[in-house]
Amino acid sequence: MSERNIKRRIPEEVLSLVTEVRKHRHQAYLVGGSVRDIILNREILDWDIATSAPPALIMRIFRKSYPTGIKHGTVTVIYKGVRFEITTFRSESDYKDGRHPENVRFGVSIEEDLSRRDFTINAMAYDPVEDRFIDPYHGRDDLKCRLIRCVGNAYDRFSEDGLRSLRAIRFATLFGYRLHKDIIPAIRQTISVFLKVSAERVREEILKIMKSEKPSRGILLMHKANLLEHIFPELLQTIGLRQNRWHKYDLFTHSLKVMDYLPVSDPELRLVGLLHDIAKPICKSGDTEDATYYGHDLKGAEIVSEIFRRLKFSNKSVGRARLIVENHMKGYKSDWTDAAVRRLMRKLGSEIYTLLLFQKCDVRARGSEVRSSIRLIEELEGRVRMLEREASALNLNQLKVNGNDVMTIKKIPPSPEVGKILKRLMEMVIERPELNRRDKLIQLIKTL
Repeated sequence: MSERNIKRRIPEEVLSLVTEVRKHRHQAYLVGGSVRDIILNREILDWDIATSAPPALIMRIFRKSYPTGIKHGTVTVIYKGVRFEITTFRSESDYKDGRHPENVRFGVSIEEDLSRRDFTINAMAYDPVEDRFIDPYHGRDDLKCRLIRCVGNAYDRFSEDGLRSLRAIRFATLFGYRLHKDIIPAIRQTISVFLKVSAERVREEILKIMKSEKPSRGILLMHKANLLEHIFPELLQTIGLRQNRWHKYDLFTHSLKVMDYLPVSDPELRLVGLLHDIAKPICKSGDTEDATYYGHDLKGAEIVSEIFRRLKFSNKSVGRARLIVENHMKGYKSDWTDAAVRRLMRKLGSEIYTLLLFQKCDVRARGSEVRSSIRLIEELEGRVRMLEREASALNLNQLKVNGNDVMTIKKIPPSPEVGKILKRLMEMVIERPELNRRDKLIQLIKTL
């Protein structure tokens, strides 16, 4: 990390916008995450500007602008193709809903504006024209020390906004920083404020944690701060639960490892990895060394679906999570017929490779008897690719006939019977791909 030549890293569009505001005799600074990330030389996705100019003036200065949070003094500006959030200096008070301030006061200084922010590493301002930092809470020092510390009193900051609890853990996980000693106790003391936060906002913070190199660190911090029991209470029964002789780790540790092994580019899948064995404790039978968990895949799919719905995931995401969990125990053997492989491909559709990747990570996280299981998964993957190249029909859209053909040949109106016939044809083609010719399927329709 180096602060030398930071001005050189400021895009021309940013410098030009700040200069434009200053022409109208108002201050303008880069603030928040953009300042932090430019010091860390990280990619900057959002440019946030704090200014002494009122929103009305900003909208007069910049033609492409619109109010996105006018109550809090925020205007979105599109300038030279770049999107900016420009907010008037303000102070805040009375966070009755645990998220939004009841009272906002404009006309304050940049220093007072920074005082309302959550963590010191986010409470810095930078003047790109004069190449000058305003850092009243020593955020640059905390970046050097790799420390997440609240602005002022930690209890007060978490009492104002319940989402800050998860944000603290997210930043610590994402950057690999430590939390200041006051943060975990303050989170525990303000759980009631956290519980006011909407499920959607909790979901988005969880997904951001999943995008870090090792999201397991965030989950462990959530457990330490007593947040885990309120977000994923179902996970508590997995902590310390010994598994059978095929597993080196307790169930919770195994789940954390699966999550970490899965790709950072798929945060929802990583969350599935954390939760995939959630039903093992209630499905466990027998002694630890020889314990079995029959049905935990199907029961787990139900529980994971409920958790995803609780966090307001889309129906598509819920369905995908369910599909992976209920099939993660699908055990392949070399003596499977091609038809059996095609049936699995048909069932999973485009998620077949996701499942195979998931199974590899699941096996790696067992910690024992890994190589032979990985070889089997790779063998199955090779067969899937081979059958794909053969262009076998795996869904109804790939059949050489359709519902209209069935209705014409059988002389029946639209009805469930049409779907039954098509499904039966699909089953026959799965077994014998050579049947997927129009002439052959028409003859089959006549006989069904």
